[in-house]
Amino acid sequence: MKTANSSAILELHFLKDMPAGNVNRGLDGAPKSIELGGVLRARISSQSLKRQVRLAAYTEWPEAFSGRRSKEHWITLSPMLVEAGCPALVAEDLAKAAMDSTTGGDTLVYIGEGELREIATRLAAVAATKTWEALVKKVEDKKAKKAKDSEEVPVKLELEETAAKSLKKALDKDALAADIACFGRMLASSASMNIEAAVSVAHAIGVHQMSPEVDFFTAVDDLRKDMEETGAGHLGTNEMHASTMYHYVCIDLERLRSNLSAQMDMESFTRVVTILVKKFLFTTANGKQTTMAARTEPLKAIAVLRSVNSPVQVSWDVPVVSETGYGPEAVTRMTDAVNGMAVRMGSMWGEVARAEYGGDQGLEEMVAAITKSLEA
Repeated sequence: MKTANSSAILELHFLKDMPAGNVNRGLDGAPKSIELGGVLRARISSQSLKRQVRLAAYTEWPEAFSGRRSKEHWITLSPMLVEAGCPALVAEDLAKAAMDSTTGGDTLVYIGEGELREIATRLAAVAATKTWEALVKKVEDKKAKKAKDSEEVPVKLELEETAAKSLKKALDKDALAADIACFGRMLASSASMNIEAAVSVAHAIGVHQMSPEVDFFTAVDDLRKDMEETGAGHLGTNEMHASTMYHYVCIDLERLRSNLSAQMDMESFTRVVTILVKKFLFTTANGKQTTMAARTEPLKAIAVLRSVNSPVQVSWDVPVVSETGYGPEAVTRMTDAVNGMAVRMGSMWGEVARAEYGGDQGLEEMVAAITKSLEA
């Protein structure tokens, strides 16, 4: 799949005001942070951001963004095997053997519906060459605890042999979920399933000094209150902060094209990219959101389509200092920094097109500009 232009990467630089919240906390329950420029800054991990993006992308296009990370994919695979003609009694054990063969055992694996269906098809094809009656009888005896321990081993080995034979070849890219093509997959036990990520996401960083706060709260026991008893039923604290955060995302368009199915047309490819852009701009980490609802629109976003694969984000080593609000100063500084990099980097910048969000420029205009540039 090729585009008419020579765009290599699409970069997103954007700022968001995060109101009082604790969307991403560490082991101690405190908001994550980092020291930069001699002061403490707020931080949101890239992992927490990516998870919310892929979940949000699924709601918009579930057929494409079908990847799920789990140790229990056999639950989905088992009925697929039955649909493909595998005896129901064997399907569950065969599905478990298949996932063990694919992942090397008790491993959290990221896989989509298309790949699971391909696994089911392959297993069914191998299963069709077998006489299952004897194996079904062995499984029945095992489940009824009539079989001796020594007789369970051949059953397991035969299932694992069937799974391994079916999955020795790499899965077809045509079955790969779009979110796995975007965010990649690494399995030490199964190198053929590894996918190099096409989307790089930086930890979001506060542009100014962080001032953590501790909120003391009480919960009233309603029934005791009706009994005219005083005092709280529960006491506790929540740690929080409010910061203006800088986000950076780089989409390697060539890598994404390579990861995705060769059968995907340009319109669908562009849809994948624009869904990513929208979800990155309008999602954030999900910690304590029901308690604090710390979600806002971006203050400013700049999307730069570049022909040179030399990703670079804005430096915030010098913290923003302001008595009238950090946002306006941060927007000016980010815009100036992106413009400055374009000048200083010269041929290493290679700007093809630019689209912005903020002020009079809305999301639909930004997405339309990106779509036009990708398809130009």
